[in-house]
Amino acid sequence: VFESGDYTPLKASGTRKDSVIAFARSLGGRRAMVIAPRFLSGFVPEGKIPLGEVWGDTALELPEDFPQVWRDAVSGAELRASRIPLAQALAAFPCAILIAD
Repeated sequence: VFESGDYTPLKASGTRKDSVIAFARSLGGRRAMVIAPRFLSGFVPEGKIPLGEVWGDTALELPEDFPQVWRDAVSGAELRASRIPLAQALAAFPCAILIAD
């Protein structure tokens, strides 16, 4: 998926939309999504990790043809939504790789 798959940049909405970069890769019926924070110094106190509610209302807007069930590759947590709230996707770790179920 990461070597040969199609690249889709993902748009964020909400208060912290400029503090995240995300994209998906697709190949055949497989999809993976990567979410990474950036520009954190304006809202994350020094020494703190940007987890959970620090992301407030910020979410990733998924294209209409994307699956609505994703699984976190690290924690195994399941996300079901047509938009991915960062407070949920980044609740356990400050970045995420989500795999479509």
